[in-house]
Amino acid sequence: MKIRHNDSDARMVPKSVMALIYMAILTGIFTGYYLLVYRQQDCELAKMAKQKADLERRLDELSEIISQKSKFRSKIGFMRAKTQQNQKIFPDREDPNLLPELLKEIAMDHGLSNARFESYKTKVTSGYVEIAIQFEAQGSISSIADFFKQVCSVERYILVKNVEMSKPEIIEGKIFMKVNGYLLAFSID
Repeated sequence: MKIRHNDSDARMVPKSVMALIYMAILTGIFTGYYLLVYRQQDCELAKMAKQKADLERRLDELSEIISQKSKFRSKIGFMRAKTQQNQKIFPDREDPNLLPELLKEIAMDHGLSNARFESYKTKVTSGYVEIAIQFEAQGSISSIADFFKQVCSVERYILVKNVEMSKPEIIEGKIFMKVNGYLLAFSID
């Protein structure tokens, strides 16, 4: 290739210099491409990588919440079961005649005679109601013992107080006695 400065003076540019010029132009084009196109794509990829990391972190947080939700559900189930159990032990305020009727049935099932159960006093205290029941019955020692055993195994809190027993009598080869006292039962107010 010839480069002329004027018509009379013509010089030739060596091929190695021309190759360097072409290389410089190509390097400029690639550098421009990198700065204009590839660099923007690289920035977009970096943003996407950050978004991906944020989403993965959020996914881990949500997985932990779901795990905790399952634990809370099992705890809620346990608490409901406990509440139902406590409801049997300490039922809501009820008809004061229900418990004496239940106790009379238990006494009859165990062979006690002349069984009498009466609610005589109801005391309302903060959060609960105390129901006092006066009782008296007659039967064999084993029947009386079985009755108290059954009363203590009822699914509610019943306290046996002030039990008095009469002098034993032997009737038809069995020992009988009279028993009286008080039972305290509790309900939630």
